[in-house]
Parts: sequence; C-alpha cells; structure tokens
Amino acid sequence: MEEIREVYEGEVRMETERNLMKIILPELQRNILASKTKMQEEFSRQMEEKNRELETLKEKLSDITETHNVLEEVYEKTPTEENEDVESMERVCGKVVSKEHQKNKHQLEKPQSQIPPAGGSEVNWWVERCSR
Repeated sequence: MEEIREVYEGEVRMETERNLMKIILPELQRNILASKTKMQEEFSRQMEEKNRELETLKEKLSDITETHNVLEEVYEKTPTEENEDVESMERVCGKVVSKEHQKNKHQLEKPQSQIPPAGGSEVNWWVERCSR
C-alpha cells in the first residue's frame, strides 16, 4: 500500500509540474521576447545616435582638413600672393573678411622673413574665424 501511495504521489507531483510548466513557459517566453525586442530597439537607437555623431565628426574633420590645406598654401606662397589667398580662404570658411582685418591688411604685406611660421598669429586668426 505504501508503494502505491508513493507512486501515486510521484505521478501527481509530475502532473502538477507539467501543468505549471504549461502556464509558466509561455509567459516566460513572452517576457523574454519582450525584453529582447526592447534591447534591440535600444541598440538600434544608440547605433543611429552614434552614426549621427560620426557623420558630424567626419564633416568637422573635412572642414578642418580643407582649412589646413589652404593655410599651408598661404604660407608656401610669397607675400603678394597671400593677399589673393585671403579671398580663397574667405570662400572656404564661408565668411567675409572683417573690417578690422581690412584695416590691418598691410600686415599681410610684410617681408617674407616677418611672416610668422605655421601656428603664428595669422594662422590663429584664420583658425579662430573658420571654427565659428
């Protein structure tokens, strides 16, 4: 009699566990799928944000590289040729030379030996204005 009761209790326990699994597993699957979907959406959102940031950085790098190339050309040329490059630098930067610079234009016409090397005041002047 004891053996029959143990067998019956074992079968009842297994049947109860099966019924619980039929209830729990589908709900667990729904929760896992919902979490997975949320994680995928969040990952996609973050990737889009990073792609926008990367595109902005690429544009800034391109602008800076173009400005750097123009500045290199300016310092490779003679003082009289520099005056012509002011206009090309304006086009690159998309800015008009300030009235203050027009007043001080004679500074660009000084002898080659007095023109500061890359990183001098004229370079800083252009870098400052092109980065605005």
